[in-house]
Amino acid sequence: MRYSICMIPKIKENLSSYKPSGPIAGLPQAAVLILLHETSEDLNVIYCLRSNNLPTHAGEVAFPGGKREEKDETLKETALREAQEEVNLELKDVEVLGEISSVQSRFGLSVTPYIGILKSNTLIADGKEIAEVFSVPLNFIKNNMQKEQKSENWDNKKVFFPFFEFENKMVWGLTAYMTVEFLKLLDIEIDLTRK
Repeated sequence: MRYSICMIPKIKENLSSYKPSGPIAGLPQAAVLILLHETSEDLNVIYCLRSNNLPTHAGEVAFPGGKREEKDETLKETALREAQEEVNLELKDVEVLGEISSVQSRFGLSVTPYIGILKSNTLIADGKEIAEVFSVPLNFIKNNMQKEQKSENWDNKKVFFPFFEFENKMVWGLTAYMTVEFLKLLDIEIDLTRK
């Protein structure tokens, strides 16, 4: 199945009945932007490869975003501001459709993902925090998302982490989990339960 911009009404419809959990109380707040862009082949999800010289998450794949600052009136503003800083997003080029449930990072942040449609893919990595901006077709994600059981220090439980690899870049952890949550808006279910 080819995913295209004609899927946007379905995403909007599903978001209208979706009840996001909202930010997690008592934790520092952050927000990310899950950007979608259509090419001639497919609807694509935009990811960022973080620079190797960062103190946290160096060399990892992420969505544009970051911590809320005092000047941000809303978490949506946080996501947009961070995307402007990290990938030179122009606000005229994005339509924010809504948010999905906030998730807790392993570093104790409450992260709220926003879904946006990119009208023109002119994103450029800032070269400081972000080394590269790349896009992955939805069909590729759907067909290649896997799960792996890892024993992490997450309440001393074994947890299944979703992941996929694209052009030698590993999308895993919180970014992959938020991707799986987004896919539910397209009625794409990735089974992350134990077998």
